[in-house]
Amino acid sequence: MGAIRLQEFAGELPAIHPDKLPMENAQVAENARLLSGALEAWNAPSKRRDLTLSSPRTVFRTQYGSWLEWSDRCSVTNSVHSSDPYNRVFFTGVGQPSVADYSQAVAGDTPGYYRLGVPIPEKPSDDGLVDNPNYEPENGDEDEDEDEDEVHEERTYYYVVTLVNEFGEEGVPSDPLGPLDVPVNKTVEIGLPRINHWDHDDLDNVSFDEEQVPIVEYYIYRSSGGPFQFIASVSASEGSFVDSIEAGAEAEQLESEEWYPPPDNLAGLTVVAGNFLAAYRKATEPGEQNASAGNEVLFSESGLPHAWPTAYRLPVDYEVVALGSFGQTLVVLTKGSVFLGQGSSPAGMALTNTNIQQPCLAEESVVSLQGGVVYASPDGLVYVTDQGPQVVTQSVFTRREWQRFNPETIRASSWYHQYVAFYDGEDGPGAFVFDPRNPEQGIVRFDTPYPSAVFTDLEEGRLYFAVDDELREWNAGSRLTYRWRSRSMMLPRPQPIRVVRVWADRYPVNVRIYRDGFLQGVVYANSDSAVRVPGGSLARHYEIEIEGSYPVYDVALGPSMASLLEA
Repeated sequence: MGAIRLQEFAGELPAIHPDKLPMENAQVAENARLLSGALEAWNAPSKRRDLTLSSPRTVFRTQYGSWLEWSDRCSVTNSVHSSDPYNRVFFTGVGQPSVADYSQAVAGDTPGYYRLGVPIPEKPSDDGLVDNPNYEPENGDEDEDEDEDEVHEERTYYYVVTLVNEFGEEGVPSDPLGPLDVPVNKTVEIGLPRINHWDHDDLDNVSFDEEQVPIVEYYIYRSSGGPFQFIASVSASEGSFVDSIEAGAEAEQLESEEWYPPPDNLAGLTVVAGNFLAAYRKATEPGEQNASAGNEVLFSESGLPHAWPTAYRLPVDYEVVALGSFGQTLVVLTKGSVFLGQGSSPAGMALTNTNIQQPCLAEESVVSLQGGVVYASPDGLVYVTDQGPQVVTQSVFTRREWQRFNPETIRASSWYHQYVAFYDGEDGPGAFVFDPRNPEQGIVRFDTPYPSAVFTDLEEGRLYFAVDDELREWNAGSRLTYRWRSRSMMLPRPQPIRVVRVWADRYPVNVRIYRDGFLQGVVYANSDSAVRVPGGSLARHYEIEIEGSYPVYDVALGPSMASLLEA
């Protein structure tokens, strides 16, 4: 009689009957790290720091190492510029869309911040004409013999003003002042608008608080009938500006006509193609103004996170739940279909309906990986790649088994391209790890509390989660004890199992042998020598359960020592 030998180890496939599992898959895989094909142990989480807030809903580590906490669920991203001199952090979810610079973000666990975007100034005023210091009569005579026709020659001008914040970001221009007919011996004094009224209902509820507007300059543009051209910058403390109307080299033209601030209900900030932001407008209650706002995706201008042109707004057919991205692809997850957008610039983005009806159940289940986006749907985990969306756990869970996790509770993140899902299921809280690129590997389960927030630091490859008043790091503590139970192995005819041999990195390794569903015996392997198993009656169905903390590479069991040599 031959022996049974296990040389590869994979995770659980609950959708498959234990008798029908592939040889390498497990009925039970707990705390087992199976990335190499060997049976290894994950490490326990480790406390990293005390939290200022108890059970914060969002935690985020900035690119310069400081930790931020919010009691609300926020979407947070570092600057789209790797060379941003202000090291800014952008976030939504605490009222208006916001930005914090380095000094604000390191000031405390909950940062000070500014409202994202630059407000639109009021129309400047015409404060009258003053003498033109640059005027020189053609005959050089400035007394009463001056040519009156030349003096009364008039030129027509228009003026607009933009606001500039302390980050050097420019906003949308004011309504134009003009036409102003100005004699050649005169010039114009412009009254600069106050910067304290920024409610813009025509832009779908864009509002600013004066204290959240770090405006430092006015940019002033002039037109004589053609494009508006830059003529001066003036400190925001000034009340007026006198245009000397100097003729000079060709000036820069106004570029910020469409650089509108984002609306107050912006949500789901996501970096696309490494140079612009995408978001959606969070839906309001039915009956309120803009109740359909959730059916729209917005984009910032390339490299300008403060500017959100209205021309870049794209509608979708269902309410948006979350966004994800990989490469130059934006994934729009809704309460209906999945939409894909592709492009290297916001002006070139277009959304395509995949017509795959797999609603996103939880914003916090969405994880952007290197090759795609994973999220929780009613039927399982959906993996969205260049080939489109697919329910990647079809062979892992039936719908009934999947629903036991309460997938709407999933809070997920990534760990080295693995999808790590924390859940509050019907059987209590826990977590599982799944590789969407290799679904046949199944899942591995963990007994862990349900966190209030999760976060992955991609630069350092570390996963953090918040439990009560502690921030813990995944896989950073002492070695866990794994438990791996094999499929039900049916032999061609009844035979006893009397010996087992374990090849491991270190010992001891505990091995349990189950015969026809009942425990036959437990052995403790202290070396790679064969160990006798208690009992040994004839049976056809056997299962083996391995428990340990160090890598196991190979396990063989059979009726005799000689049978192990043949395995």
